[in-house]
Amino acid sequence: MAYVSKEDKKVIAERVKTLFKKTGFKGSIAGQGTGVLKVTIKSGPLRLPVGPGYEPRSDYGESHYVVNPYRFRESKGLSQEWKDFLVDLEAAIKQDIWFDKSDIMTDYFHTAFYIDIRIGDRKNGYQEAA
Repeated sequence: MAYVSKEDKKVIAERVKTLFKKTGFKGSIAGQGTGVLKVTIKSGPLRLPVGPGYEPRSDYGESHYVVNPYRFRESKGLSQEWKDFLVDLEAAIKQDIWFDKSDIMTDYFHTAFYIDIRIGDRKNGYQEAA
């Protein structure tokens, strides 16, 4: 069963904070006690992605983007800089904690946890650093 334990979240949070500090991004991590680890990128040096699959969602007047953690590498809407950062973010999250022993042929799904990555949030959107 997918589950984010307190210990796993603590380890992942340290890795992600180190990556954020190194790259100039700011964000938050949530999801302890659930099956989904949620990473929200609140601000950073890169412009918001634009293009197919990355149309802004305008809830509450601000724009935010939901990243597909399984297909971002093929996205035409992401710049190479975003792709490189998301690859590093994915590595920081997964490293030695994450696993996927799912077998879709038998309808068996067994993974450490699911990953939800958002650029900006509903309330404040994404702030591009100057």
